[in-house]
Amino acid sequence: MRKRKWGFDLDGTVICSLHRALQTNDQAEFLADWVSHTPLQILADKLLPLGKFMRRLIANGEDVFICTARNMSDADYLLLELLGIDCKVIISRANGDDRQDAIYKASRLKEQFGEFLATGGEIIFWDDKQDIRETLENDLGITCVNPEIYNGANNGNLRPITMH
Repeated sequence: MRKRKWGFDLDGTVICSLHRALQTNDQAEFLADWVSHTPLQILADKLLPLGKFMRRLIANGEDVFICTARNMSDADYLLLELLGIDCKVIISRANGDDRQDAIYKASRLKEQFGEFLATGGEIIFWDDKQDIRETLENDLGITCVNPEIYNGANNGNLRPITMH
């Protein structure tokens, strides 16, 4: 049986943080604003439907990780705890790392899971950004899924894919 890991982005994938997202195409401006958020702003983030699926995978003992472009603060870890997301592996952006999200995530996932992938392991990764999905699929062979269908008003049924 092929080894499988389940990976999840946070913002726009398992957590809704739109209430505090600056609308800009300037990566440096966005990151500067993002790290300025207070703990109260962070703790106002909400769980999206896909987050419930993630919690179920963790509860079932599946190998689950987070890869986020967030600079994780104490408030971010507290948020995960309050949302019931007890994920043991969290890959997050270091302070001062301002690489474009797709480049950042591809580099970090290759560092963390390159050998796993090279020896036949499979990663299924959810991310709301198309450029990230395309980069991870093309550069690392990771199966990427757009969470939009699962988080929208007509969210899909994830149960069938958990048992394969």
